[in-house]
Amino acid sequence: AITESKCGLIISKLLRIVEYLHSEEVSICHRDININNVMITEDPIGTLDVKLIDFNVSRRFRDEDTCTKYLMQTNTGAAAFTSPEVNSRE
Repeated sequence: AITESKCGLIISKLLRIVEYLHSEEVSICHRDININNVMITEDPIGTLDVKLIDFNVSRRFRDEDTCTKYLMQTNTGAAAFTSPEVNSRE
């Protein structure tokens, strides 16, 4: 079983990953974050490692040359995890 504190730590680590991906230097939108694309391991002393995987539908959201931001509004992931604003466009 996973404790509430471990769950909070996993979410915190995942948010740091997303923050890094969305940073000016990287500018990547994953577009398919769901439970199947998050790998969690724990070493013998209890240290958690969280990784975001499966970048097949990811896209840069900023043009490197012009710094133009792209609007991501296409449905690319599993329907159960699609945001309401993308679903409202269909």
